[in-house]
Amino acid sequence: MDENYIYKNKTEVSNDELSGFFRQQPNRYLINLNALNIELFPYYAWLYNAVDTAKMNRIRIARDRRYDAINQKRMEKFEVENAVRLKKGKPPLKKKPKLKDKTTLTWRENWIESGEPPAILDSGLLETTSIQLKKFLLTKGYFLTKVTDSVKVKRKSRFAEVFYKIDGGLPYQIRNITYAVEDQNLNYFIYEDTVNCLVKRGMRYDAEVLSAERDRIVRQQKDNGYYKFGPEFIYILVDTNLEVNWVDVRINIKRYAFRPEDHPDTLIYSNHVRYTINNIYVVTDYDIFNAHQNYADTSTANPNEVRFLYNKKLLFRQKDIVNKILFYKDQTFNYDLVDETYTRLSSLKAFKSVSVTFKVSPDIPDHLDCYILMSPLIKQSMSIESEGTNTSGNLGMAASVVYQNRNTFKGSELLEVKIKGGLIAQKNFNTSQSATDLTSPFLKSFNTVQFGPEVNLNIPKPLFPFSLIKFFPNAQPKTIFSSSLNFQQNSLYVRTLSNISYGMHFNGKTYQKHAIIPIEINYIQANLSGFFGQQLLNSSNFFLRNSFASHVTTVCRYSYSYNNQNREVEQPYKTLLYFKTNIESSGNLLRGIYNLAGAKKDSLGRYDLFNVPFAQFVRADMDFRAYKGVRKLGRFVFRAYGGMGYALNNYTVLPYEKSFFAGGPNSIRAWKARTVGPGSFNQAKDSLNFDKIGDIQIEMNFEFRFNIYKILNGAYFVDAGNIWLRSPNPTRPGGDFAFNRFYKEFATGTGVGLRADFSFFILRIDGAFQVYNPSNPLNERWMFGRGFLSSFVTNFGIGYPF
Repeated sequence: MDENYIYKNKTEVSNDELSGFFRQQPNRYLINLNALNIELFPYYAWLYNAVDTAKMNRIRIARDRRYDAINQKRMEKFEVENAVRLKKGKPPLKKKPKLKDKTTLTWRENWIESGEPPAILDSGLLETTSIQLKKFLLTKGYFLTKVTDSVKVKRKSRFAEVFYKIDGGLPYQIRNITYAVEDQNLNYFIYEDTVNCLVKRGMRYDAEVLSAERDRIVRQQKDNGYYKFGPEFIYILVDTNLEVNWVDVRINIKRYAFRPEDHPDTLIYSNHVRYTINNIYVVTDYDIFNAHQNYADTSTANPNEVRFLYNKKLLFRQKDIVNKILFYKDQTFNYDLVDETYTRLSSLKAFKSVSVTFKVSPDIPDHLDCYILMSPLIKQSMSIESEGTNTSGNLGMAASVVYQNRNTFKGSELLEVKIKGGLIAQKNFNTSQSATDLTSPFLKSFNTVQFGPEVNLNIPKPLFPFSLIKFFPNAQPKTIFSSSLNFQQNSLYVRTLSNISYGMHFNGKTYQKHAIIPIEINYIQANLSGFFGQQLLNSSNFFLRNSFASHVTTVCRYSYSYNNQNREVEQPYKTLLYFKTNIESSGNLLRGIYNLAGAKKDSLGRYDLFNVPFAQFVRADMDFRAYKGVRKLGRFVFRAYGGMGYALNNYTVLPYEKSFFAGGPNSIRAWKARTVGPGSFNQAKDSLNFDKIGDIQIEMNFEFRFNIYKILNGAYFVDAGNIWLRSPNPTRPGGDFAFNRFYKEFATGTGVGLRADFSFFILRIDGAFQVYNPSNPLNERWMFGRGFLSSFVTNFGIGYPF
């Protein structure tokens, strides 16, 4: 079998929805580019057929017999030992011997499980598919659907193409919507909210929409106090016995039915009970292994009359927990408020589990007692962490000693103190200097040493001035203080990076997050080696000299992100999106203050902070990604990235750490990190081989990911992009951004990659070739026949590139 095709007539249902009902799929190919009609090597069918199933079964039977013999001997030995112990008056052994597990797969079974059996055309499955398509379209309003299947056989290749022709006819539409509510108390709420009804007159009949409307009504009633109301009280009748293609929808709401304890054979109908919240109990030291423990003390020192139950000293501030409880005593039950309360309490870092349950009050039948049970985490912990790192394309390894306190000020604050040290394989600049000062072969590879402390404090509420903001109900604002000191040394320079920041993170609407950092101060002090400093001083490149000078940045930043990738479990074939943008400014307010104060400038017209000039710039970048599921265990990923920085008066270039770069394992993989651009600038014309950095970046990546065998995945990719300078620079000819030629300067590479997915981390290796090199003369930029094979670059990475 080669492929399934769908031809639709008068049918608005998407092919993605219909393809889920195919009972027979063609085998996947290792290279499958449908747009170019290219399919090479049916790898998964080959994997399946490569195993001799008869031999596999013989080996499995022999192994199981061997396991049975081993297990029998172990059990006999266990029984003999117990018999001896009983004779001596000792109790029998409680721990049974470890037995061989016959459910584990042999390597041949693992191999065949990772493949696919050949997709041999089955006429019975074609008929089943047609029936399932017809049934599905019936639920979408196409009651007179005709589905016919046909097969086209390619006799030379012995493949078959299957065609499904769907004629939906005129879809049935909803003419009238009526309600039949047995409980008159619900009438007001049902009819008052018909504006939000999902079922509209004139819309195409859709069973999925009717089901969603049932869920909406249930949620509506729960929000209005009807705690025990559920979907079982709603049934929907559809009348199709009308002229032409109309249906009438009748939504029926039943009364509450129950059987009395004293008359179990009697069914009594009554109106639904509208519940009010009575007592609210909070347990902050709940033990799931001792659920029925009694609590001696009760505290209600709060305006909402929330009762705290505890035996030992209460370790949390009551007001910080009460402020996250959105309902109160004597309020009508509202499911939305309960759900939001659960979300807010679950976000606290001090608790490993939270449950919010209700029970009918024994004294007042229409009242509910609420129990909020919170199991705390261990307050303080110490750990040692080791990790592989990938910083701007530079690989390394690091280790940290981490101390955490999850309730520092009795408000579920998270204090983290980390002492981190590491080695980074950072690309050295190519100067005429001889070998590096680090003589060890190991340190020649990992040539940059870094060490320093880091302190973070996460407070689960907004502090001033963020407390003045009115947040969305599910915002979960968090105030974050952060400070770090990092010491870096290699053969060319010693740098000390100090950082302190204050900001807030909070959720927006669905899938959205925001971060506001009103103040972040970075102090970078660079001490260059004598030779390297002299090289920079002798260079006529003022841009590079400033990039490596000591400086201060006082950043104000806003970040926005949208990420709906958690929908993948529910809708694996939907296109998932990720978008993030950052806007930041540095030094503008500070320079204005200095101007007003009439402060003294240095010889270059700059103001100093901490005896070094502070950076002044504005910068913005955007990152967009789209993920599309393709067939079984396949995914197509597209990424587009762009950014621009604008240096202002006090510091005429972007700081080195705020500049843009391209190339490396997470960028254009056919070039090493920081070796692309800027523009069409040819590095051979430069006397020094410095990192390539710029003020503007545009980049696009295309990647198809697929599974090869168990945890081993593969990918094909195409990367394109470049960096540019904002204005012409005589030391970087062709490096500036110009509208009449920038589109001719996209460095383009392609390649393949392997990824080992261990769930908690991913190891990745990508190999790529240069396809189009903009640094070459205009007529020599296409690399085919001009060093295409010699341009091969291997990149190692941790995690997916995007």
